[in-house]
Amino acid sequence: TNTDNLKKLEQSLTNAESRALFEEQSEARKAYGAQVRKVLDLIAAGKRDEAKAYYEGELAEPQARYYALLDKMVANNVRDMLKDVEDTKARTQRAIYTTLGASLLAIVLGVITALLITRSVTRPIEGAIELADAVA
Repeated sequence: TNTDNLKKLEQSLTNAESRALFEEQSEARKAYGAQVRKVLDLIAAGKRDEAKAYYEGELAEPQARYYALLDKMVANNVRDMLKDVEDTKARTQRAIYTTLGASLLAIVLGVITALLITRSVTRPIEGAIELADAVA
């Protein structure tokens, strides 16, 4: 239902501006809804001309206010989503650079470790060869 969807939307709002817009829009929605109910009641009572006049007169301002607030809320949500996209891109770039840095560090440390291991193996062998040459 609309009420459930509006509750979900309200719970998903993360900043004060969005919540304030939502509250303002909710109040405008209530006022607009009350006016729409009057039109529907007039139609149900068979007063179509009166309903039409009410719709074109009294209902126009609450409807315009409600729709304007909806547009404002949508624009605010779009702006927030675009900001979230930019934030995500920035975090992704940082993660890529961090991963690349860690990978390069691992490669450098691996090369240094390999050199140290190689030297620790070859030096004793060189010493043994020198000793064998000296004995021979």
